[in-house]
Amino acid sequence: MFTHGADRRNLGLNRPKAAQRSRAPRCSSSLAAALLLSHSARPQYKRDVNGNSRRKKTDSVQRTDDSLSQASPVLAAFRVFQQELDTKHDKYERLVKLSRDITIESKRTIFLLHRVTSVPSVEEVLSEADAKLDGVRQKIGLVAEELRGEDLHQFHKAFTSG
Repeated sequence: MFTHGADRRNLGLNRPKAAQRSRAPRCSSSLAAALLLSHSARPQYKRDVNGNSRRKKTDSVQRTDDSLSQASPVLAAFRVFQQELDTKHDKYERLVKLSRDITIESKRTIFLLHRVTSVPSVEEVLSEADAKLDGVRQKIGLVAEELRGEDLHQFHKAFTSG
């Protein structure tokens, strides 16, 4: 399989079998085992690249960061992008809610119309169904207003046809 001795050495294939086994710490007493368990259960603190614990920023450092963030043209551009993305996300969520409302009202209307055969007054059921369908039409109109002037392909997954 391997032709060069260096490859075998890098993989550790030349080591004796005792050295290849994983070496788990062995504890001779229950006290040592408890110490090992308590040490491993401690929370790990985040460290920086050099291994030093991270410190909170002081007020003076935060003030300089704030002044830099207000003057930076890159950050100002990203704030504009953030507002655009937030606006699109909000519109997407409104469309999802409207679509769910349309689906629910449509299903309720269908179930209402299924009762036509079992109810004595068909006209009442039909008038109630017509009122529910008017609500569905209004919500479809709201979806159309939300999408006016927008690229439909950006929001096509947000709504269904009912």
